[in-house]
Formats: sequence, structure tokens, C-alpha cells
Amino acid sequence: MSAFYRRLAPSLLGLFIVCSPAPSEPNAGADPDLFAGRRLLQDVVPDTNNLIQYHGRGLTAAEYDVQKRSELEEFDTVLKQKFGNGFRLHATKHFNIACECDRAQMRQLEEWITVFYESVYPRYFRYEINRTFRIIYFANRTRFIRITGMEVYGFYRSYEQTLYTYVGSGPGTLWHELVHAFIAANSRRTYVRQWFDEGFASFYEMAAVRNGTFFEGYTNWRHPALRAAIRDKKLLPLRAALRGERLAPEFGYAGARFFFCYLWINGWMEKFVQTYLYEILPRYPADQLDAAIHAQLEIISGMSLEEMERDYHRLALELEKNQKLNRLSQVAR
Repeated sequence: MSAFYRRLAPSLLGLFIVCSPAPSEPNAGADPDLFAGRRLLQDVVPDTNNLIQYHGRGLTAAEYDVQKRSELEEFDTVLKQKFGNGFRLHATKHFNIACECDRAQMRQLEEWITVFYESVYPRYFRYEINRTFRIIYFANRTRFIRITGMEVYGFYRSYEQTLYTYVGSGPGTLWHELVHAFIAANSRRTYVRQWFDEGFASFYEMAAVRNGTFFEGYTNWRHPALRAAIRDKKLLPLRAALRGERLAPEFGYAGARFFFCYLWINGWMEKFVQTYLYEILPRYPADQLDAAIHAQLEIISGMSLEEMERDYHRLALELEKNQKLNRLSQVAR
């Protein structure tokens, strides 16, 4: 099987929303207690044969086995009540996986999840995960749509801490939704601007695992629509696009995704994500959030947003669909 995969879909600027935030959660700002009692990743000691670090505490190997067995039993009960029998279950440290698939497919899923988590989470997120995410793979797209009622590739429900998708949706779907899950574990989801949430997640729709190593930084099937919008002068100006709670249709998934490609190319993505989640969201009320974001982008880049926009357009027009990107600050892998 090829080491390179992508999620296939029509080339549309504006596409469906694939995340499902908790209903009726007030958009009141970052929760000051969100990180209370949570350990910084840098302070978590490595696991040993005798002690496993789990949700803020150390468990003996026996205690950890009991904990994971209990989680899978509870998960199995929920699955049978909602969807019936037929799921194969598997537990990793941070993810409990249920899949209507064979053992080989489950091993492939575990590799995609593990390699992605180990490569991505520590670079962007500062705090130890304090929850176990559930991942549900239905047998095929038809069953997925019939059960969930959603004609999408996958979605993450933050109030259930559960990712839903189907066998054959590809790792791009999985990685996209895992980013939503990681953001939800490190923020108030309804306070996160949608261009950030979807742009960051969509960046990981196109990536690769080869010999256990994760490779990122590609344009994807969304890119031709972005190029067309820029050429036709239909793309919303960057300052207006990076404003407000909802993702503007005149910017769309294609515009938001390539904005994160642009940050990645310039070596600014990790700094911006961490600053956004841990310095901007906790400090600024909703009516001051956009100005704080814009100011931080100008500090990180050393350019005005208008200068960034011109550079963004230039790069977007130079690149083709499914092209490997090169970082300006280092040789791309």
C-alpha cells in the first residue's frame, strides 16, 4: 500500500462543517480553570515498566491494565446499545478504538493514530492529555451515513470526546478530526475561531506515514479552488477573513487551509498555534480577540496583514495541487 494518502472530495472553497461542538455552550471566553491541575508535557516523566503516567498521575502496570480494561468494557456497552455488535476494540494510551474491520486494518489505524499523535501533539500543545478519546470506525460510508445521518467523511463530537468515521475514509480524515479533538482538549471549542479550527485541521488532510515517520506540508485537492478565487479576485481579504466566529464562505476551507500552509512554509505555524491557544484565548474577551490575533500575526511575521496577504497570494498561485511544500527556514524532509 502506498505511503501517501489523502482524503478525496470535490474541490470546493466552502465545504461542510465536520466538527460538532457541545450544544448551548456559552461563547464567553477561555475557561480560566481549563488547565488547573494539568501537567505540562515537559514535566511528565517517561513511562517505565513499573509506572505509567496517565491523566495526571502514575499508575502501576496492573492499575493501568485494570483502567484500560474498564474503559473498553464501558465503551463496548455503549457501542452495543447504540449500534449493535460487530466492533473490534483496541486500546492505546490516549485512544480507545472501535472498528468494524479485521485485525490488519486495526493495526493500520493504530499506526496512523500513534505516529500522528507522537509527531504532532507535542509540537503544538503544551499540556498532558487528561482524557481518553474514543474513535469509532463504521464498516463503510453507507453505514456511516445511515447511522449518523451526516454525509461527511468524519466528525468529532467534543461533548462525547468521540471521533466518528468509516473504513476507507483515509488517514486524512482521521488526522483532520484528531486536530479538532486536540484543540478541544486545550481550549473552549466555541471560543476558537472557525478559520483557525478548520484551517489547522485541514492542514493535516494531506500527509504521509512512511516507515514509522510522519511527513507533512502538502497542498491538496482544495488548492485549485483557492487559485481560481485569487485569480478571479473573489477571495475575501485576509484581514476580513481572519475575523469573527464563523468561517466566511468567501474564504472557506481552501483559504483557511492554505493560510496554515503559508504559516508552515515560513516556520511560523507552531509559534502561532501555541500563542493563539495559550496566550491570546485566555487573556482577551471576545470583542478584543480579533485585534489581538491580527497583532500577534504581524509580530510573528514582521509584516502587516496586507503584506502577508500579498505574499500568501503569490505563493498560492505558484503552487500546484498535491505539491510538497518547502520550508523557507529549513530543508524539507
